[in-house]
Amino acid sequence: MVAGTHTSARQAMHWSVSRIALHTGIFDVTAITEDHIAEALQAIRFFADHPDLERFYPSRQRYLEGAAKNWITHLHQLQVVLYHRGQVATEPRKLMPSWKPPLVLPPQMQAVAEKWLAARRLTDRPSTVDKLELAIRRFGDWVGEHHPEIDSFASVTRDHCLGWLQHIAETPTEQTGKPLGVVSRIQRTSGLGQFFRDTAAWQWDGVPGHSLIGPGDSPKSPIKVPRFIPDNELDRLMPVVEQIACPFQRAALLVARWSGARRDEIRRLPIDCLDRYPDGTARLRLPARKTYKERVVPLHADAATALQKVIDLRKNGPERAFTDELTGRPVRYLFMQHGKLLSTYYLFDTPIQAACKAVGLVQPGGRGGIGRGTVTAHRSGTPSAPSSPSAAPSSTRS
Repeated sequence: MVAGTHTSARQAMHWSVSRIALHTGIFDVTAITEDHIAEALQAIRFFADHPDLERFYPSRQRYLEGAAKNWITHLHQLQVVLYHRGQVATEPRKLMPSWKPPLVLPPQMQAVAEKWLAARRLTDRPSTVDKLELAIRRFGDWVGEHHPEIDSFASVTRDHCLGWLQHIAETPTEQTGKPLGVVSRIQRTSGLGQFFRDTAAWQWDGVPGHSLIGPGDSPKSPIKVPRFIPDNELDRLMPVVEQIACPFQRAALLVARWSGARRDEIRRLPIDCLDRYPDGTARLRLPARKTYKERVVPLHADAATALQKVIDLRKNGPERAFTDELTGRPVRYLFMQHGKLLSTYYLFDTPIQAACKAVGLVQPGGRGGIGRGTVTAHRSGTPSAPSSPSAAPSSTRS
């Protein structure tokens, strides 16, 4: 660990513990609980709307992007330390508190929507529930603006749904100034359609009791094939990738290059992910993620060597195991540092962009107009010509 990291961690511990002590009167660090951390995070969020905010910060946005973000990071680091000390049960996750407003609908509609979302949380992943909630929120906002007389989902008709679908297909968004893209519109349509189907099947009150929209109402998304990396670009890029100083980044990119695994599958590889087939070929066990299925794939020797170096670095790590969100089993993850899972941005996006710029594979654009690499982390697993049937995948998916 470098000196700068020591300083940052020390500052985070000092800030977090001292604020909790001043607020609660607790001066024994072993008495700090996750409730204290949650209370501090809530206070940071609420201060964004405090009438005295402008006495300290020029704007609400400056506060959220500056001090609030730093304080949330400090509290996250404290939670990491307390988790691996065995002092708190909740695993450390760098999730910024949501600044979005709560879901607000007329009372009858609100009750049904919240009941449905609670039911979906029992089986769906949090990211899926977020998309479902967004579909209901946007539809509810549109209904409130264009049909304020509607106070129950039972009064919603197919014509209302089609009017909303036309609205999101034509109305520019605040972020881009353009209407929603095809994928976003498919997600919104699917989420609202699922709401009506589920509530009809469950025979709930306050809903139409039948499906109002279906897959045929969604825009059609073009089916894309992998964009293979030309041989001349790959020949320039791979020597730089193989010389990446960070063993975690180098191993992640080489595994993506030769396994066809999704980035999140690689990020969540367990320490015992690598072994051998009877003929000596390296074998990689990929965890169940988006497809809910574990997979075993052969791995090229270069990727296996890089991966083994990370395994050797991590096999005696002192941190607690994390609970896998799909299987519920404790897992010691491979790509961890300082008690936390490394991000896909660090493992993939950062090094592949640096490698592209090092060899001149740059196209116009990028932040600040400095250009962006022609090969993305998504494309890094789509080699143009696998050297053998067991050595490379057909594509990498994010």
